[in-house]
Amino acid sequence: MAQNISPLRFLLIGCGGIVNNAQILAFEKHPKRVRLVAACDPSTNARDAIATRLASIGPVVTYADPAEALAQLRDQFDAALVTTPHFLHFRQAAQCIEAGLPVLIEKPACNTLDELRRLIALSQKHKALAVAGQNRRYDLRALWLKNWLKQQPEKFGELRSFDLRGWQNIEAWIATKPDKNTDFWILDKKRAGGGVVISLLVHYLDMIRFLSGHDYIEVSAKGRFDAPFKNGAESSCSALLTLANGAVGTMHANYLSRKSFRPNEVFNLIGEHGYISNEQGWKYATTGGAEPIDQEWQFKGTTDVPNDPSLALDDNMFVAQLLAFAEAVCTRTRPMNHLKDNFNTLATIEALYTSMNQHGTPVRVANF
Repeated sequence: MAQNISPLRFLLIGCGGIVNNAQILAFEKHPKRVRLVAACDPSTNARDAIATRLASIGPVVTYADPAEALAQLRDQFDAALVTTPHFLHFRQAAQCIEAGLPVLIEKPACNTLDELRRLIALSQKHKALAVAGQNRRYDLRALWLKNWLKQQPEKFGELRSFDLRGWQNIEAWIATKPDKNTDFWILDKKRAGGGVVISLLVHYLDMIRFLSGHDYIEVSAKGRFDAPFKNGAESSCSALLTLANGAVGTMHANYLSRKSFRPNEVFNLIGEHGYISNEQGWKYATTGGAEPIDQEWQFKGTTDVPNDPSLALDDNMFVAQLLAFAEAVCTRTRPMNHLKDNFNTLATIEALYTSMNQHGTPVRVANF
């Protein structure tokens, strides 16, 4: 990462949930690269907790309203990080961009394609970098596989088929939250943008695109809408997806899996000559051009995907993503999770929702 005389100064919008367990580590581990100078959240306890946690590194000014922080301290910020509930992403990211601030937005960047198009247009108008928080792209194993597929394409060959699955007991997750007894936003499509697909499967929908280099072009989906989900938020979804190269895959997602096992987010890629999976640990296999010699041959030769620390700026994917964003701001380069690069992922989710509402009718994925 390019070193500045001083670290890149951040405004944080949203001090609860994921930021405490993920992105905040970047400010603790790399204070010479990134520095949090202001934290915004309606909860006094949440924003004060962040300020206290980082007090040994430097003072963090706190605000209830990000608009107030931008009005009073704009010249003290170099970039912004938005980690609020989904329905706030567009408005708060737009405020930052209109103030000329580059912004990293936790997934999903927006709830709808209309919002995403408008945010991309604002980013271009104000020349402010906008990035979607697709942190799985910064997993060291995903980065190694991306390089392997690019440098030795003959080992895997053409992607032929794939599957992705995710399941979670969302009510158990909500039970860990301080506001667990409220009308929780993630269960409501009007606020979350949807249900299990936009909140959980978004990660590996994007991962398939990242590894394969192909966008989705058509989907067909059916779902269930069980309580406590409401306003059209799906509790589960099963789908058929087609990539631009003709590969066809399946997706299954469930947010009301009462009991489960780990890993609870998995994918498998089957290529002309190889196989990639994270179902029993991240592994890959290739025929190496050899012909089968017996029935058991197909099950031999699986290799663990390396964790190569040289491939990212940190071995924690949340931290690596924030540092890569900071580097892109400093060097004026385009990171791999630029907002426009995220368009097909959100467009696919919107197409899945359209298909579910049409009882499984095939739907073409929108173009930018």
